[in-house]
This record gives sequence, structure tokens and C-alpha cells, in this order.
Amino acid sequence: MKKILKFFPIVFLFFISVVMNANVNKQEKQILEEFYKDTKGYQWIAKWDLSKKIDTWHGVLVEDGHIVEIDLHQNGLEGVIPSSLGDLSKLRVLNLAFNKLTGPIPISLVQLH
Repeated sequence: MKKILKFFPIVFLFFISVVMNANVNKQEKQILEEFYKDTKGYQWIAKWDLSKKIDTWHGVLVEDGHIVEIDLHQNGLEGVIPSSLGDLSKLRVLNLAFNKLTGPIPISLVQLH
């Protein structure tokens, strides 16, 4: 029993570390990086540091390892919304209001549930 009690804190800390540092999968990260480039992220008001974890990026909410919200209203985005955003299957909120985006809304976004 003593061995189990000594081992429990290590397992618990490892579990908390994994949960707290959870990040999105490679595909979702690539989608956001493409979005950043396509909308001239280098000119945004609140830029993303692509070398940091996604859950630290302005306007991005991550839950259970998936991107569930992107809120970049009034952030100086320009260009076309890439259709790959529709591949973020867990996305619940997308707020890109008051930016300089052009072109149609990709059908892939309209088809998200």
C-alpha cells in the first residue's frame, strides 16, 4: 500500500501535466497556420506567435485538444478565408467581423454542424 501511495503523486502530476499542456493535432495546427498566412497575419493587430502553443494564440480557444472557437473580430485580417477552416470539425464559434476579408464564405464552413 505504501508503494502505491508513493507512486500516486507522480502519476497524478503526470496526468495534470498532460491535460494542462494538451494541444491540438498537427492537422488543426496546419489549418490555423494556413489561415494566418492567407489573411496576412503578419499585419494583424494581435499577431500569433506560431512558435508557441495554439492555446496561447489570441482569439483561439482549445478544448479537449480541438479548436472550438476562433474570435478575431476587428483584428486587421485581409484576404480570403481558406476553405480548410471547414475541416475544424469541432469549431463552434467563428467571429471574423469587422475585418477586410474578401470572397465568398467557403461552403465547408457553412456545412459545419
